[in-house]
Amino acid sequence: MRDILPTRPNLQKKGISCPSTCFRCDIDIENTWHTFFSCPSAKLCWQGSKFHSRIMKLINSSDGVFNLISHILQCWAPQDVAEFSLILWSMWHSRNALHWNNTPWNQNEIILRASSMLHDWATANRATSAQHSKPPPKQRWSPPSQGSLKCNIATYSFPMEGLTGIGICIRDHQGAFIRARITTIKGSMEPHVGKAFAFLHAINWTHNQNLENIIFETDCKRIPPYFSNHLSADTSEFGCLLDQCKPFMAKPSNSHVSFSPRSANIVAHKLAKAAIDSANLNDFFHIPNCILYDILNDMN
Repeated sequence: MRDILPTRPNLQKKGISCPSTCFRCDIDIENTWHTFFSCPSAKLCWQGSKFHSRIMKLINSSDGVFNLISHILQCWAPQDVAEFSLILWSMWHSRNALHWNNTPWNQNEIILRASSMLHDWATANRATSAQHSKPPPKQRWSPPSQGSLKCNIATYSFPMEGLTGIGICIRDHQGAFIRARITTIKGSMEPHVGKAFAFLHAINWTHNQNLENIIFETDCKRIPPYFSNHLSADTSEFGCLLDQCKPFMAKPSNSHVSFSPRSANIVAHKLAKAAIDSANLNDFFHIPNCILYDILNDMN
């Protein structure tokens, strides 16, 4: 353990002109041992702590700061080590307050400050542990209101094949499967562009199927706000794709799109991943095996 506290002798070693005696008792040299253990004001602090008898035995038997603290670290309970360390810190805090602000030395305040800080630390640590031990529940798919349909849309990138898979699934208010579609588009594209392309594909498909009262859900956070933002035009590929959706979304029967996290969009995601196994566009009017479990689980 290095003697690095800026006690008066250590300040003198750095070329700072100051007395070497302790300004609390003005008797002995203010080294680390004296500051925390042998100064009369330090002993008053230990007398007011729960460690009084143990500390006094160590002060009388130890031959230096290193041996005393080493013994405490090895033999004391972790809770006691923490409180002992905070008392040392609190003593040094009061020593500086006395030196710089002429704040009176108060051993009771020193012990109370250490205990309060230990209590606050323990409380904060328990709260943090509770937050980590109870992660927020994952959001699940939820059915639409009666009379409406929900269309979930997802994409999956296949960079080795240079393809992007699209998965679309439509269900009713009971979670019952209505129909689904998988397909692929050529080219590796930015994720948000691929999702905009998939959204346009879903809009066109449902329109051609004469389906109405549809809630579209996508796991792209940028898509839903696009239809409520009328301030500026987006001339990027992403904006151009979504502009093609606006005429359909303007109709009251097809007017709602919302964000859905991946945990609530599993069915569409699995369909998009399965698209690589289908050479062409593929429509399903019965539940595909790859999503059977998830459909039944959502219905329950």
